[in-house]
Amino acid sequence: SEYLVMASSLIELKSKMLLPIEVVKINEDYEEDPREALIKRLIEYKKYKDVVESFKEHYESRQQFYIKPSSSMDEYAIDTANLIPDNLQIYDLMKAMQKMYQRKILSSPLITSVGKKEISIDDRCDEIRHYFKNHRKVNFEELFDHPTRHYFVVTFLAILTLANKKELAITQEKQFDQIFLEAIE
Repeated sequence: SEYLVMASSLIELKSKMLLPIEVVKINEDYEEDPREALIKRLIEYKKYKDVVESFKEHYESRQQFYIKPSSSMDEYAIDTANLIPDNLQIYDLMKAMQKMYQRKILSSPLITSVGKKEISIDDRCDEIRHYFKNHRKVNFEELFDHPTRHYFVVTFLAILTLANKKELAITQEKQFDQIFLEAIE
């Protein structure tokens, strides 16, 4: 349709140029030269044609890329619960600690503080030793009274350190039962 409009405009312009020129009276009404209007339309048409050409180039370059649709990652998930051997007590202790940590975090109120108190493993070992002066046998979860990640890790490492030094005995009646700590004299 644009081609037909342009062709008809050119034919009209050419026919006007072929007609004899009349003497023109000067009027105050300004009539635009049809050639200028045609030039403006041609320039505008050229702009649109260039934009369409760039769209085509972008479209063709985009056709070179292939996008894989997203897929479910469930087939790559590994259930680690079945990977823990039954005869290794350290894994049972770690699993119990993880469950207990989750319970403590979920049950604790939100605490906001500006300062951060750092505690070392040696300091926590001393605190546990002092705690066992008043208690003979305690539940594993009793030693984790501050629900922060740093405190849990330090406490867990301190318990393992004391057990390695044969200052604490770690006992459990059966698998997934409560874990108890007992001071060794």
